[in-house]
Amino acid sequence: MKMNRAFTLIELLIVVIIIATLASISLPQYFKVIERFRLVETITSITDIKKSEEMFKHRKNVYTDDFANLDVELKGKDGKICEGKTCELSYFTLEIRLLSDNQYMIIAQRKSDETTRPPERYAPNYIYFYDSTTDQFNCTDANCVKDFID
Repeated sequence: MKMNRAFTLIELLIVVIIIATLASISLPQYFKVIERFRLVETITSITDIKKSEEMFKHRKNVYTDDFANLDVELKGKDGKICEGKTCELSYFTLEIRLLSDNQYMIIAQRKSDETTRPPERYAPNYIYFYDSTTDQFNCTDANCVKDFID
């Protein structure tokens, strides 16, 4: 007599539950890692801008709010070199804001259109910034601070 060997419905159900549990745990972490990568890319640009601002300050004795005046060639999402006060990157919009001749901020605002929306855990348009008065990076969203700064 020949016996058919197959998985029972209970065994298949247990496997599906295990896979669903693993996916529910790992998927948010995946999006957090992707968001962190996008922010690290922006932080690198901000750090380059900061260094270039200091070089400009040594030459002209003031800071600038124009990307064209800086020694860094930052390319926007369109592939063109950034000029003016703002620069459109793929996931962030960078802005140099002068507070005075001796103080400035570099602001990176997260875009939230259909293709670049951040995970729901973060405010839809969170802002990450560098402040020259405190020489620190910060973020406007508590989750952003917890995940990327702490």
